[in-house]
Amino acid sequence: MPKSVQTIKGLDGCYIKVGHTGIRLVLKDGSYQWGSRDIHDSGTYAAEQPDDYSCLVEFSSELLKSWRRQCLFTRHGKTYTVKELPNGEVNKFKRDDGTLFLAELPSGGSIKQTPKKQFFQKENWKSIGPANATVSYQLTGESVIRAATIPAPPSSKKPAIVRVSHLNCYGPVDSDIFVRLGNPKKPLGVKDFNTVSDWRKAELVEDLTEREDDEWKLRESTDVRSAYWCGTYQVEIQFPKGYHQIELKIISRVKQVCSIVLSNWKVHVR
Repeated sequence: MPKSVQTIKGLDGCYIKVGHTGIRLVLKDGSYQWGSRDIHDSGTYAAEQPDDYSCLVEFSSELLKSWRRQCLFTRHGKTYTVKELPNGEVNKFKRDDGTLFLAELPSGGSIKQTPKKQFFQKENWKSIGPANATVSYQLTGESVIRAATIPAPPSSKKPAIVRVSHLNCYGPVDSDIFVRLGNPKKPLGVKDFNTVSDWRKAELVEDLTEREDDEWKLRESTDVRSAYWCGTYQVEIQFPKGYHQIELKIISRVKQVCSIVLSNWKVHVR
């Protein structure tokens, strides 16, 4: 039988992201916090250990009831690899207390694992979760903007995707999102909607709404009830080497949600 979260010795603790010491995953007594001190997701988790080399953990966010994901934990030396299933982001962590949880994978070894339907119901959505966001903004009208690049950080060798998720707890927000590479030394102001002409419109690639069972589904024109909404947009950009500032322009046609230019997302491209 798989081990439950109460009997998986060594699972609880503070995991510090390799290369980003401000990003931490804290597991304690069935609750978690994932992200930075100021911007993070929190909620509950359940876990099972199918073998000595791996652990499956399902995270259920308390901020967004329908947002759940399952991650596979493995260990090489003192480094823990956390992979979102089935084909999601891979993060590497080290424990702040040096605890060695799980047997170490043999050199060159890997674990192939797919989510179990009874344990994990989420589809492989494009929407950006709190722990995967590079930047996050709270707008008026209960809107939240989360954004990240794929890959993160972007590379000068090939175009990167700038992906932006717009969430609102009351329902869809009629809006557009634009992206540009700005000058870190000369950021645009929050109302500089038309002072430059090189904005690129991000295309809507996913339009989700919350089902009655608190899971996400693709939104249909017949969905009229008030429910959590998440629209995800993206645009492909070629980043030159150096320091850049990714600027976002949100144009809202809903009066409760402000239109705004967001200009504090800095990236270093190699």
